[in-house]
Amino acid sequence: MRAILHIGLLVALAGLAAGCGYWRDDENDILVESENLTPVQNGCVVRGTVLNKGHHTLRVFIVWRAYDRDDDRIGTADVEIRDLPGGERRDYESTRFRDEDGDRPRCDEINRIKRDKTAFRD
Repeated sequence: MRAILHIGLLVALAGLAAGCGYWRDDENDILVESENLTPVQNGCVVRGTVLNKGHHTLRVFIVWRAYDRDDDRIGTADVEIRDLPGGERRDYESTRFRDEDGDRPRCDEINRIKRDKTAFRD
């Protein structure tokens, strides 16, 4: 009986948290419409467009990991997009890809990239 009461209390608290706005998944409001590897002086960046499909202004963080033909990770790049209003899109350019030693791989050395994104309400 006591276990059922505890489960019921946890479900009620989770529902209350969701209703109060503490349980948000703003990340699903972000659509990366395009991402292209672009050579720049001394390296490679990702350029593209991101869309906020939601109704709230968001701060978006995107990180890319680059892999070579042997599927070894050879660098990471990132971008922060501040104050992206709901319903709007914005162009972005990432930092240059760098490995742990600070070396910058060229775009032609990158076989594939993997993206992770996170969004927070400002």
